[in-house]
Amino acid sequence: MSTVLPVIEPALKPQPHTDVDFDEKLAAHGLELRAVTVDTLQVNVGKLCNQACKHCHVDASPKRTEIMMRETAEAVIDAVHRFRIPTLDITGGAPELNPSFRYLVTEGHTAGAHVIVRHNLTVMFESGQADLPEFFRNHAVEVVSSLPYFLEEQTDAHYRTAIIWGALTTLAGALVLGLFAARMMKFFTSGIVSAKPTPAFTLAVICGTVGWVIIATVTHLPVSTTHAIAGSLLGAGWLFAPTAIAWSKLAPRLAVPLLLSIASLTRFLLVLIKCSPGATRRRSIAFALEQSSLMPACCK
Repeated sequence: MSTVLPVIEPALKPQPHTDVDFDEKLAAHGLELRAVTVDTLQVNVGKLCNQACKHCHVDASPKRTEIMMRETAEAVIDAVHRFRIPTLDITGGAPELNPSFRYLVTEGHTAGAHVIVRHNLTVMFESGQADLPEFFRNHAVEVVSSLPYFLEEQTDAHYRTAIIWGALTTLAGALVLGLFAARMMKFFTSGIVSAKPTPAFTLAVICGTVGWVIIATVTHLPVSTTHAIAGSLLGAGWLFAPTAIAWSKLAPRLAVPLLLSIASLTRFLLVLIKCSPGATRRRSIAFALEQSSLMPACCK
């Protein structure tokens, strides 16, 4: 595909400007412009987006707080019903982040309208949006997405760069894991229980570690495999050989990392409160607390 776009020369020279009114021009040709029907109602539900693209024509980003309110969304659905508009086109920002987005899609579909959603292909990876493909399918949504550029070479180069960086960082992570994981595991878990392990003790440690990792994963709790092993060692040691537990080694190896994690979260929240605008700050703090499992279940 060529990267050079052809220059199209105008077939006719532009006519000199006249002072003739547009309505007068129509009347002179016996024409009358009148709206017959509305085929498509396109609504922009706000500038909140999970991305901040330089080319965005509405300058959407995670920091923008301008979004369509529920009352306006209800007025949109009322217009679809009243005027029997056949197509409802929803855009943003990332329209999926608007609290009224699913209401618009559901009610628009119920009203018999063909629903179009301008989707950026990444918002489905945000918290609470994993079911978007199924939601779109259930409501017969036409999903319209765009590529980074209109030429094949630039689009391929864009994704090629992202894939290369992803591969390099994954490789670097694997190398770091291979170099330091064994040492970290040995530091945090060795010496907690001094008794000689029996088959029952080993099985208890394995079951405790695997069980806790599964529970934490299912309940979306943060989990550390190292801490899971250390906790299983402690629990099995308490059951099989309580006098062989080295309590003096637990504080620096378990309590200190936990305290540092809480301190890091506190520091992050303080920076967030200082630097973010009100609505974005509230959403970001709630999300940070939810991910750290510090928010009470009743508040989620």
